[in-house]
Amino acid sequence: MLVRDVEASDLGPELRAPILEEGHRALAFFPLVRHDRLLGKFMTYYTRPRELRPDDVDLGKVVALHVAAALGRLLDAEALQGREEHFRALIEKSSDLIILLSSDGTILYESPAAEEVLGFHPSERVGRSIFEHVHPEDRVAAEAFLARIRSEPERSLAAELRVRHRGGVPRQLEVRARNLLEHPAVRAVVLNVRDVTDRHRAEAALRASEERYRSLFEESRDAIYISTPSGELLDLNPAGLHLFGFASREEALAAPARTLYWDAAARERFAARMREEGYVRDLEVDLRTVDGDRRRVLETASAVLDTEGRVVAYRGTLRDVTVQRALEEQLRQTQKMEAVGRLAGGVAHDFNNLLTAINGYSELVLRRLGAEDPLRHEVEEIHRAGKRAAELTGQLLTLSRRQVLVPRRLDLNRAVAGLERLLRRVLGEGLELALSLDAAPAAVRGDAGQLEQVLLNLALNARDAMPGGGRLEIATRNAWVDDEGARLDPEVVPGPYVELSVRDTGTGMEPEVLQHIFEPFFTTKERGRGTGLGLSTVYGIVRQNSGLIRVESGPGEGSCFRVLFPAARAPVTGADRRQRVHGRRPGAETVLLVEDERSVRELLATALREAGFTVLEAGDGEEALGLALGDGRIDLLLSDIRMPRLGGGELAAALRTSHPGLRVLFMSGYTERPGSGSAAAVSESATVLQKPFSNDLLAAVEDALDGPSAGAGGDAQGGGG
Repeated sequence: MLVRDVEASDLGPELRAPILEEGHRALAFFPLVRHDRLLGKFMTYYTRPRELRPDDVDLGKVVALHVAAALGRLLDAEALQGREEHFRALIEKSSDLIILLSSDGTILYESPAAEEVLGFHPSERVGRSIFEHVHPEDRVAAEAFLARIRSEPERSLAAELRVRHRGGVPRQLEVRARNLLEHPAVRAVVLNVRDVTDRHRAEAALRASEERYRSLFEESRDAIYISTPSGELLDLNPAGLHLFGFASREEALAAPARTLYWDAAARERFAARMREEGYVRDLEVDLRTVDGDRRRVLETASAVLDTEGRVVAYRGTLRDVTVQRALEEQLRQTQKMEAVGRLAGGVAHDFNNLLTAINGYSELVLRRLGAEDPLRHEVEEIHRAGKRAAELTGQLLTLSRRQVLVPRRLDLNRAVAGLERLLRRVLGEGLELALSLDAAPAAVRGDAGQLEQVLLNLALNARDAMPGGGRLEIATRNAWVDDEGARLDPEVVPGPYVELSVRDTGTGMEPEVLQHIFEPFFTTKERGRGTGLGLSTVYGIVRQNSGLIRVESGPGEGSCFRVLFPAARAPVTGADRRQRVHGRRPGAETVLLVEDERSVRELLATALREAGFTVLEAGDGEEALGLALGDGRIDLLLSDIRMPRLGGGELAAALRTSHPGLRVLFMSGYTERPGSGSAAAVSESATVLQKPFSNDLLAAVEDALDGPSAGAGGDAQGGGG
């Protein structure tokens, strides 16, 4: 480009002025180009305006060409040096280790990262074999890897190998290699080595964590599930399959979670809480199994969020507390019955003393009144009322399990068969009675009167449930209560039992009624038609005999009461009846009467003296000991069990030393639990006369005097207590 006259040219003022100031009037531009790249401009200035001749142009082009070549070489050298410095900086500052190897594995170069990765300075390893610090177990694999690299030039290959760090700790390395032995600028095998020890440890820890989670998931006794917010199961562990009764995980995942709730609204309440709070803790709900059973569970769950905070799943556990809740309910029922029993026992104790006086004195009066005496009818009514009151207190004592028992070995089959005629009279016409008795002996140990009371109460309950007629089936069978059955009742131990079942075709019961049927005074009958003590009495008798009672009923489906008594350990041997001893002179005996209730003591003393006995009276055990020391002979101790200062059991034990031939007969308004209070000193073989009593007194005294002495048998005589 030629500017003949700068002053007259079309150059801009900002360019024209400085050129003119330097004394230039003409100029020529020659581009400096190398390899099609513009490197700059070569300029020639003139002091006067002029035209360029062809030789001037040629000269300028030649000069520009040489300048461009020289400038290009300078720029190339600078660029090369910059690139070398750049790549060296990349290699030397890289956390990866760069190694150059010869064909036989000799180290030609190592980057500074060698010190961090291997613990060696690069100068310590250059010229040595690459295999020197390879882990012995990986040496063969390393040699095979290098051989493969040599056989596949220009190809990038990868492997993982272990090496020994300078400190002796093995390190896991990821090696990427490329054979550049034929490359003129490299002529080496290039290794890019990365320490992946921490990554491997993290992966191993993750795998272990996953294995632990999977083990926990698979082996947990609680059900563990994962579901979508909409209620589709994504996973369920084996405990969950067992809880719901699914045959396989595939079957479980095909069932919507909301259908597994007993109440469909419960699932909606659960989902609402999850949306509001993101978790639930120990939410008690009822679930439905595949077979339609109801299971009570504690549900704990939390929401699973994605990276944007959206709920993508629910993850939770289900703990089956069905048996636990049943046990808690059983405990509450037992505690309630125990409280009522203590109240009933306390009332019965004092009331029985009153009834003993009422019934005893009424009998004394009746014996003195003639058949035509105008007062006889009124006294008989008093006596009948006292008898009815005694029956009521007997029921209360049965309820409280504090009545005096005479347990013996019984054949339940024979006992039921013996009551068949009475049951048919009780049921009346219109009701069919069927007995189904086990062919094998059904031996139990219990009180015959109690057993009759259980059967009669259940039969009467069934009769009232079939006002329009129906069928009552009474069956016996030998059964076994296993550990699972015993878990439902803490007072029941596994073992052999005898089952007495009473099944009717009556109206059945609602679930709400079933929850209260054994509660005292609970009845569904009209006012005046029942006391509400029948089934409570049955419950008390069964529990007192270490048995259990179960009820199966539904509206319109009838009812079945299953009573299980522990089987006797030995076959029934029949009633143990003592033979009377002849030769005793009636009325010649001395009776030490010990009773803290004055009215009862005076009544008994009067009855015994009228029968010809010599009676020594004492208001408590300590007073009785004083009387016994001053009397030469005492044939019978007739004592209340519960007394202030010294109870009947302790008194009998104290008198055995001084009176080795002493017979003992106890009285009680109710009996305490064995092993507690004054009852603890009363032998299980002792005879206990249940208050209130009247005519039974003299018969019991006669039997006690005719029996063996306390010293002969080691204990007081008799049946249960």
